[in-house]
Amino acid sequence: MDTRLQKFFLSMILLISALTVAFVFRGKSCTPDGLTVCFDAKKNAFKIEDNAQLKILVPNAEYGQAVVAYWDWYHPEAIGKVTFELVTETAGSQDVLFVTQVQAGRLYDQLYPLSPVLTKNVDLNKVTALNLDHLTYIPLTAEGFSFLINKTRLELLSLSLEDKNKDGLIDTVDTFEKIIELKALWDSLQVEVLPIALNEPYSFYPYLTAGNFKIFEDYDALIPGFDTPEFKQSLQLIQDLSKISWNQSETNASETYTWKLDEVLVQDNFMFTVIGSWMGLNERDAAVQSEWIASKFPTYQGNELSPLVKTSGLAININTLYPSAAHELIRILKSIKGLQLLIDYTDKIPLVNEETFPYLTFNDPHRSELAFAYQYSVGEPIIAFAGNPENLAIELYYNMDLMKIMRDLWDQKITIDEAQSLVVAEATRVIEILNKSEDVVDE
Repeated sequence: MDTRLQKFFLSMILLISALTVAFVFRGKSCTPDGLTVCFDAKKNAFKIEDNAQLKILVPNAEYGQAVVAYWDWYHPEAIGKVTFELVTETAGSQDVLFVTQVQAGRLYDQLYPLSPVLTKNVDLNKVTALNLDHLTYIPLTAEGFSFLINKTRLELLSLSLEDKNKDGLIDTVDTFEKIIELKALWDSLQVEVLPIALNEPYSFYPYLTAGNFKIFEDYDALIPGFDTPEFKQSLQLIQDLSKISWNQSETNASETYTWKLDEVLVQDNFMFTVIGSWMGLNERDAAVQSEWIASKFPTYQGNELSPLVKTSGLAININTLYPSAAHELIRILKSIKGLQLLIDYTDKIPLVNEETFPYLTFNDPHRSELAFAYQYSVGEPIIAFAGNPENLAIELYYNMDLMKIMRDLWDQKITIDEAQSLVVAEATRVIEILNKSEDVVDE
């Protein structure tokens, strides 16, 4: 993380500590008094202040009603102590907040330090930067891209549909090496084998992780990592993919690889593609004859490809008068039953792991597939430029002219080494712009 940003976060934590006494005591001797968070290890629960009244910010009314009902069922001795408000109302004033990771970053100095007790079965790796110095945010859901396979078309080609290792990906095509080896088969088809969008960076990001590259891995806004061996190895996949006409065009030129991710779904005209969680996978699959499977991405040279996801989750308002009760509300909402409420009463994709996934019920199999696939994703790093904290570091990726360089690499106009050098130079140019304080006036 940028040193100046670390100092900023540290100063905020010190300020929070000065304003709020947020100790977690274990055992019967602790009394929640509005300043103390009390965890009873024997009951595996946080104590609730006698006069507690909590408001929780929620994404929709159905989920809010379910949260209130769950609290009242779980804590019959504290019925009526939880109410909800919708995200359309003033965000940030409630005791417990269901917010996006970006909102959590903006509200960082207004969030209560959370007890480590809440980390059990939570994928904190997706929001490391937000919790680097102190736990403030519990991610519960994610949105982003996954791989999508046309199972019916594979079956018509007499390819095995087995998934022996149970990773959610059909073994016949679980690596890009295997997919590339089937070039002769793909060349015989009249469908979009893999409609890569060489003009859109978000859906393209997974391919750039083929060498185990992770953007801003050091959590420093000035060091995106494009000069690393891992990024260079990722570019090798781009070069390998460019040797096959995935869209059946005569030239295979990069200009023919535009955004067709919606079109191929409507026409059921693909072997593989990528799909976003917001693109209506279940409805679109139901409207066509083929059966589709969402999954993680195939590996490349043994490396997992990791799409970027944006999370939503829970945090506590630093101004809450009932921090112990607020902790207890988060504790039950991150439980198996709490995650099930998200599945049943929202359209969000829950973040799961090996411990939680088997106990969750999905009426929509594609939603289950997306949840399983997101285990292999990475969260957008929520760090800011020290020179201009209004700009998040990830804006670099979306503002630099990366895709032009990728198109030139695809068209073999430049080598991998040249592509890497150009990306580094372009990133340096854009960083200088994003890191410049708005108070600085160009002479």
